[in-house]
Amino acid sequence: MRILIIIFTFFTFSAAFSQDMVLYRAELNSDGRIIEVLDQPNGRVYFKLPDGQEVYVIFEKDNWAKIETRRHTKGWIPRRFLKRLPASYRFTEELFAMKVKKVESLPKRPAVQIGGRVSYNASSLRNDDHLRNRTTISGGLTLQLNFNDKTALQLEALYKPLGAHGKMKSVDLEDANFKLNYIAMPLTLKNSAKLLGGNVYSELGGSVLYLLDNEVTLNREQVDVDESVFNKIDYGVMLGMGICKKQYHFGLRFYYGLNNVFDKSDFPETKNLYMTLNFGYFLLNL
Repeated sequence: MRILIIIFTFFTFSAAFSQDMVLYRAELNSDGRIIEVLDQPNGRVYFKLPDGQEVYVIFEKDNWAKIETRRHTKGWIPRRFLKRLPASYRFTEELFAMKVKKVESLPKRPAVQIGGRVSYNASSLRNDDHLRNRTTISGGLTLQLNFNDKTALQLEALYKPLGAHGKMKSVDLEDANFKLNYIAMPLTLKNSAKLLGGNVYSELGGSVLYLLDNEVTLNREQVDVDESVFNKIDYGVMLGMGICKKQYHFGLRFYYGLNNVFDKSDFPETKNLYMTLNFGYFLLNL
């Protein structure tokens, strides 16, 4: 009878703590990449761990494993990132019964993100004539280098139609319409913070623009304008802000040109000026 009681007690406690027991120790193996630990399988990112970190596996389900770190934080990762280590301890979760605090995300290693961007532009030509805005749609490619979770350098190649229209008193034109189409190469430094369920960022930098072609209408008649009338190169400063959520990013950007748009003294000194509302998506993470 005593043997039966011992066996019954052993199996009762084994069933009660089977899910809490540490199954084995493991080392994270992700070829140098940061591993995102989720709050549940296919859930949200809870915290992040570097490659090579030692963890305890406390539960397995399908292709997922629930892990616990030495800092007593728990979460779920794909089992393919685990390299099993020789067993040396077996203990229960109960030994770690303490308040679990959410761990701040570790800084990311430099990573490259490549994607596309579409912008709604409101542009003008700034001079004494106060021309009205030209509204257009533009787009192009984005390459972003992430130094860590907060700082990134972004380079873009965009088709950027600019210009303006209105009355130019300085050259006695009742109705002038300038359509100037550029290739723009913005370079900005971005700094972000975790707010509003995403990364809210500010950016500061500059851009170089190359004039592809132009279309000019004077007093409602299209005229052929010699390319030498316009400077082929424009450059200026830009600043903006926005928010990133996962692969998506939305933002507002302002550009002020520093070079004269016209290369002829017949026209007043004129600068490109535009504001854009951006939407982008990162397709690749390298």
